[in-house]
Amino acid sequence: MRYLIFSIMLYITMPAHAQQTAGNNAALPDTTKFNSVCRVDSVVAWAVADSGRIYRQTTAGWTRIAVDGIKDYKLNSVFALKEQLEYVWIVGTNENNGQNKLLKTIDGREKKQRWISIALLPCPGSISKVEFTDRLQGYIYGEERLLMQSHDGGETWVRVPGGQKQ
Repeated sequence: MRYLIFSIMLYITMPAHAQQTAGNNAALPDTTKFNSVCRVDSVVAWAVADSGRIYRQTTAGWTRIAVDGIKDYKLNSVFALKEQLEYVWIVGTNENNGQNKLLKTIDGREKKQRWISIALLPCPGSISKVEFTDRLQGYIYGEERLLMQSHDGGETWVRVPGGQKQ
């Protein structure tokens, strides 16, 4: 009988110990609703959500990425180049003042990234999507139409009249 009780106690405590030792991997809460997910390859993925939350998945699991000054932003879209994993772009809208912002890193492969924050031209409505065809040519969409494009990796953006790629 003692052996049975000891076995049950051991069985119950094992999962708790496993969860504590895996504390470095940011477990995604069941309530996390991603606004955008970009799977780069079989190992790496990026995801963004409201309140400036950025997550990166690697073989070690999910990690929350901290970037200063974006907690008021609803991050709407994330895009990473599959050929060059280091390039990652994220767009979002400040939920308080409607300002749009682009976040860019060229350190996407690194454990800790250096993010560049770029204020975007005012647009009607919020930005819904960012995508790049290569490390220089990028497009930003809002409400299903093209709004802006970049030819320098996202450093500068030009408004596109009529929503046509140029």
